Amino acid sequence: MGKWEVDTSGWLQEHQTSIAEQTDVMEQILASCVGSDVVLQREVILRNDAARSKPITFSRQDNPTQTKEYEIYLALRDSWDYRRFLYQAGHEFGHVLMECYPRKECFKWISECLCSAISMYIMHRMKRFFPEQKKFYKDYRNSVFTRPKEILANHESVLDFYTQNKLDFWLDPEGPNENGVRTRNGVVELSWLEIIKKNPSAMKSVIHMDDSSIDLPPSGAYTNCDIMVHEMTTLFFQTWKSNCQGDAEKVFARDIAASIGYELLEI
Repeated sequence: MGKWEVDTSGWLQEHQTSIAEQTDVMEQILASCVGSDVVLQREVILRNDAARSKPITFSRQDNPTQTKEYEIYLALRDSWDYRRFLYQAGHEFGHVLMECYPRKECFKWISECLCSAISMYIMHRMKRFFPEQKKFYKDYRNSVFTRPKEILANHESVLDFYTQNKLDFWLDPEGPNENGVRTRNGVVELSWLEIIKKNPSAMKSVIHMDDSSIDLPPSGAYTNCDIMVHEMTTLFFQTWKSNCQGDAEKVFARDIAASIGYELLEI
């Protein structure tokens, strides 16, 4: 497709062509899921900045002077760390699809988990374009999810794990990081990746995650934090589902919410 640009100056010359090719394939994969119209509506440039501690996507909504609507900076110290390139780029492309929503800090864990699940789905699809890398993709997926699976083994289900940790998600969108793997978030990402794989085109629902209409309660409005987190997170998921277009998108949002115990109204 080639609509999304890559500033290859952050990579060694011998790797620049491959980086551009990989980015183009990731763009094609996303377009096959959410529609080329959605992808082409978003003006993107991808860069690498080895000095950064973590990747980030800047939106023109937050930085009016930037030249592109979305400017992505990866954080690859080794410019040819192929595994982290795919994982970081796929994750940040997820934020682009969501137009950097949700913007309220307490809901950002939802987009962080979904973006990582989207990234792993992209990697799952990449092996069809580059079959010689099939074992590489499988090995990397296993390395990302090994620790989350160990954590999950100590709980009855993803729902049980989330129920015990929901306040931590609310307060810290990214959670613990072990060797580049967000272990806490990874437990939820495992479940959400399977929902994406079940109906990839319904992933288009993530473009409706605007939380600007949600007003958070003033300090002291709740005496029970658990009730507050449950009610406000339910409201987020309900708003997202209501914004979705068509049954498939609504089912996707419903299934994401239900996987961690939020039952949504059928409206």
